[in-house]
Formats: sequence, structure tokens, C-alpha cells
Amino acid sequence: MRNGSMLMFIAVIMEEQCELYKTVAVDASGEELSAKNYTKPTLIQPKLLRKIPSCKSSGIHGTRNSSDRRGIRLGLSGVRPKNPSKNSLELTAMMIIDMERIILGYSDGCLRQSSFLKVCDEKIIGLHLAKNDRTNVQYIIGGGDDGSIAIWTTDLKLCARWVIFTTPLHRVAQFPDVKGNPIRGAIMCISEDGAIAVIALDGFQFLYLVPGSPFALQRVYLGADNLLLAYADQRVRLWDVRTREFWRSMSLDKAEDLVAQGGWTELALESSSNQSLQTISECNHSLDVACSVSLDLNGFISDSLSVIKSVSTNRKQTSSILLAREHLRSTLSLLLTPGLNQDIDEICYERLGVKPGNASVGFSRRNGFLSLYHYTQPEQCWSLSGDVSAARALAIVAILRALSVFEGELRHSARMLFDAAVVRLSDEDTNAIVDEWQHQLPCLQPTADKESALAALALFLCGYLAADKYSMLSASALTDIAKSITLYLHDEHSVYRVLAIDLCSRGFHVWQHYIDALEILRSLFTLATSAKKDSINAQNVGAQARVAILHIASTNTPLFMTTLGLDILNPASMEQRKGVMQIVAFLIKKRPLVLYPNLPRLMEAVVKSLDPNSTSNRDAVLDTATEILGHVVKTFPTVDFHMPTQRLAVGTSEGALVMYDLKTAIRLYVLEGHKKRIAACSFSPDGRRLVTLSLEESVVLSGKGKGKDGEEPFKRLEFNVGDAGNMTIAETLELVQFDWTAERSVKLKIRDSILTFST
Repeated sequence: MRNGSMLMFIAVIMEEQCELYKTVAVDASGEELSAKNYTKPTLIQPKLLRKIPSCKSSGIHGTRNSSDRRGIRLGLSGVRPKNPSKNSLELTAMMIIDMERIILGYSDGCLRQSSFLKVCDEKIIGLHLAKNDRTNVQYIIGGGDDGSIAIWTTDLKLCARWVIFTTPLHRVAQFPDVKGNPIRGAIMCISEDGAIAVIALDGFQFLYLVPGSPFALQRVYLGADNLLLAYADQRVRLWDVRTREFWRSMSLDKAEDLVAQGGWTELALESSSNQSLQTISECNHSLDVACSVSLDLNGFISDSLSVIKSVSTNRKQTSSILLAREHLRSTLSLLLTPGLNQDIDEICYERLGVKPGNASVGFSRRNGFLSLYHYTQPEQCWSLSGDVSAARALAIVAILRALSVFEGELRHSARMLFDAAVVRLSDEDTNAIVDEWQHQLPCLQPTADKESALAALALFLCGYLAADKYSMLSASALTDIAKSITLYLHDEHSVYRVLAIDLCSRGFHVWQHYIDALEILRSLFTLATSAKKDSINAQNVGAQARVAILHIASTNTPLFMTTLGLDILNPASMEQRKGVMQIVAFLIKKRPLVLYPNLPRLMEAVVKSLDPNSTSNRDAVLDTATEILGHVVKTFPTVDFHMPTQRLAVGTSEGALVMYDLKTAIRLYVLEGHKKRIAACSFSPDGRRLVTLSLEESVVLSGKGKGKDGEEPFKRLEFNVGDAGNMTIAETLELVQFDWTAERSVKLKIRDSILTFST
């Protein structure tokens, strides 16, 4: 109404539209009266102002999520039937025990059980869970719209029912299981008007009722025989739970002082469940909220991965692992937006086995609000906001990574079985298999059949057999296998490129005798550093190439390091040089021990790439070379760099120390004070002193930062740290360190021993 008149606005919401009406005064014949023609109208009727289409397919549902846990939370909203019959059952409540036990409450007063895989298409909300601490049995606590409370077991057997409240059940809290507590093990059922029913789970006894308040109950404290109830009006009531008497009312400040004296325990009124899947609200009874559940993506993925990575020893555990995968697939189906890209749809629905979902998905915000979005076109869900798009993309990637763990485990298991079968093959069986499949190898097929599944299978069988039992195969067979690997490796459109990369890694020691090994390595370098990131492909070529490089670097180190050095000093192009230097940086992070024996030669190649006589080349690789030097100095204590003087010191396994000038990209001199391997070296802050350490000699040498060939150190400091000095090369990278405390004072840390020297 407006200004005391009879004018009011009425909105009538229907399935297809919303109609907005205004009430008007009319005479006996139904004619509208103007304001000046009446003073006390006795008749009013609605007048249609406008019709607004409903947002059934493009609207936004908003609700508040009480959870304050950080991370991605998904809101999953089902679809209600458009034309429910009068006699149809309506879902009115929900309680989640775990992913496979979701209890549904219906309008007929009955409970039914569902699971997460089925919930995504349902409409559910609310119910509560309590546990008898004495028997460790869980019970379902539910409330009806008539103010009733009912208790069921988790297998849906009704235990007790009372009509207690005048308003529906709002929340349930449980008293702590403390010895001497008069209501030990009881539950506190709180209605929407604040009334509290105390019920004992042992014997299902209704003990007593605490009257409500016009204001919301916010906090509950229990101390000895006393119960403190704090309400939203800043008033607190004190009750005696043993005599069931009301003692007094006090202000919130006085109650806080009383609690601060000790002996009080606060009861959690909000759900303390750590489950990934939860209802959105326990007190909102709207249909939109009733159709929605909240999924904590972080916890859900973590729980799924713990199940997937567990070792299966029986059929039940295997079923749990497979069920965890189905949960991940089901969640992924809700996040995907089919129709944007055919390649993505094919990968998801055909390769991953994900089925399209029909629930709406939203994302919670930091303020606790959750919005669910409906859309008619797939691109619409990516046009809402940058935050929503980022959250959806992050959720999709996180679930795909979790699924990849499962696929990786399955692939690893299949590989183990295959390898075991290969090992058990006799020489005759090996030759028979290769003879049968050799003629199907890709390099021997016409162009139309080179990419056939049969040709790829032939390469798989022959390639893996050759990698393990190459001495049994003829030279012609090995040549054909190597050529087929090269064929797939160099074909950027081949769907079997990953197979070729894997075979390169597994049998490089074999193929290098039948094909150009340097070209194979260079191809892997290129794939590892320049694989197209904008193309959509089920094969992760770049990552597979990097894995192959790590394996080849560990098993064929001399050839690998030779190729690195050649491509740094004499690249076919500057792009190739930059790519190779990226590989060096990658190896420093992943396999530092592979580079360690060849570090002096590698550093010389990097320094020469900075030749100032070739300005364009130097500028092109300067950033990458600087990054490499930074990683080397940080990782290897045998290398140090002094920025002001641009001097680079590199210790060798023979005891020599090589000094470079990065300004001119030349080697300045070599110091040969040590006779055994140098474990560490370091410049003083001013660059005038250089100390070197040999653990095998138990000696520290101090010399000039600017020396010359053959110059003797002017200080030789011997030490003895006992067994602490006996360590592997890998340990020296972590446990040996120089630390300058002044221009001429340095501390040497060897394991837990600290030695101080004056230089």
C-alpha cells in the first residue's frame, strides 16, 4: 500500500511468466475511479500493468552458504518437474551421511536413500545427523512442517517421533559426552522460533522443553549444571539443566565475563561436518535451495585421490576405487559445457567416458553467497564474469588431474603386466612375434595405412620387444622399427606421436645405431620446449618429450651432453639455441646430478654463447643464459658468480678451478691448488678473495679474486670434521655452504659443523 491508500502492487509468478498487477478503486459497475472521485472506496480490483517472461532457462538463483572454508565450492541444482500432479511426492529435506548414503525426506513423511551419483538430478535439502557416543551409532534427526521431530537409524528404521514445536526444526546440536553431565549424550533440537527440545538418544526419551525467544539463538554454553543461551538481542538466559529451572537473564557482556572465568563449553550450532558434499542451508525451506547441494571441491578431490591411490587387496576396495572414479566423472560432467568445441567433446565423452549432466552449477564467493547459473547456449556460462570463468576452468582442470592419476595408475598396471609377459617370453616366441608383426610396421605401409591402428600396434609390440631383447632381432627388423619411430616422431599430425616419444626414451640405446641419434635428441628438445599450447589434443606431447629427455640424459649421458654442447655453440638457429638452453635449465631443476660431471664443459658452452662480438646472438640468449647461471649457482656449490666484476668461478672434479669473464665471454685462467675434487667455492662480497673447498683433502684455499694462470693461493687452511666430511655428491649439494660474515671472514658449514676462517 502507498500513503495510506488502497493502492498496492501484486506479482503473480507462473511457470512461463510473471504478471505485475496494481489494485485500483472501482465503482459498482467495475469502472475505475480517479482519486478525486472517491474518499472511501469499498471495491478494489487488480489491473494488469505488464507481463515479464520468467527466467526458467537464463536466471540466477542466489543463496547464502554458511560454510567459511576456503577453496572452490560448487552449487549443484537439480531440475524440478514442470507439472507435478497433486498426488506426486515432493522432496522436502535431505541429510548427507557420505557420498553413497544420502537420505531424502519426502512430503509423505517417509525417508528414502540415494547416492551422489543420483543426487545430481534431484531436489533435496536439510535433515541432521547425530551420534550416540556410548554406542557409536549414528541417527538421523528430522523435523516436519507441523513441528514434529523424528529419529531414524541410518538404514531408515523409525525409532521415535514427537510433535513438540509450533514451528519447524531449525538445527540440531549435541551435548558433549562429559562424565557427570546431567544431559550427557543428549541432543538439543532447536526450532525456528528458538524453542529447544532436549532429547536423550539412549532410549529416545524426550526430556524437557526450553521456551523460545522472539530473537534468534546465536550461542550456547554448557557449564556443570548450567546452560547459557545467548540471543540476537544481546541478552543471555541462564538455565539449570538438572532442576530445569530458569535462573535469570543478563546482558551479553556479563555472560562473557562469566564464561571467561572458565568451566564452560560452547556447543557448536553450525554443522561441523568435514564432508565434501553438503546441503546449502539447514534452515532455508525455499524450493530453489531445496534443489541444491554444495560440494567442497578441494576436499572432494583429496578424498577421491586417497581412495584411488590406495592399494586394493580385495573386491570391496576395488569397487571403492572404481566408485571414486565415477564420482569424479559425474562432477566433471556438471562442469563441462558441450557444444563449444567438437574436439573437446570427443575427448571428454568418448575418451574419458563422461556422460552429459543436466544440473546447474554455480560457485561460492568469499562472503558466503552461492549463485547458480542457468544458460541456453554453452558460451553463456563463460561470459558471466572473469571470476566465474576462472573458477569453472580451475575446477575442470583439478578434476581432470585427479582422473589422470587414476588413468596413470591403470596404464602403469597394464604396462607392468605387459613387461612381465615380455620378460617371460622365450627367444623363439620373441622372434615369432616380431616376424609376424614386422611387415605391419608404419614405414612399410602405403601412405593411407601409416596411421592405421594396426600399424601402430605393430610398432608398439615390435618396439617394446626390441628395446628389451634387441640381441634376438635381425638388423633389418631393428632398422624398420627405428624408421617407424622416426616417421611418427617427425609427423606433427600423427596421433601416435606419444608412442614414438615413449619408444625413443625406452630404447634409445638401441635406435641410436640405426638412425641419426642427434636428430632424434634435437626433435625431442624441440617438442619439449615449443609444443603448441593452443592446440587441443588428447596427447600431452611436450610433457612426454620432457620425460623422455630426463630418461635419455640419465642413461646416455655422454651423447646427451655432447648434443647439448654442440647445439649451444653451433645451433642451426637462435630459436634452437634458446630451446636447448631451456632444456639445460630444466635439467638443473630436475636432474642436477646428471649435469654435475659435465658442469665445467656446460658452463664453458654457456659462456661462449654470450660472445660480445655477436651482439644479436648475445641479446637473444642473454635472459636465458642469465637464468641458467642463476640456477647453477643456486644448485651447485662448485660454481659461484660475482656480479660487480662479472667473474664466474667453476670448480672441477680434478681439483682445478676455471675462471671466466662474462663481459668478454672468455676463460681468464685456471687455478690448480687442489689435487682432488672441489666441493665448493665462493667469492668474497668485494670480489677480492676466492675460497675453495676440497672435502677429500680437508682443505680450504684462499686466493685472489683476480688471479692468473698457475698462481698459488696465499692461504691454506686445514680442518678435521671427522665423518661429517664423508658425503656423496648429492649430499654436498645440500650440506656444504660458504657464508661470508665480513669482507675477510667466512663461515663454512659442513652438515652441522660450522668453521670460521679469516682470509
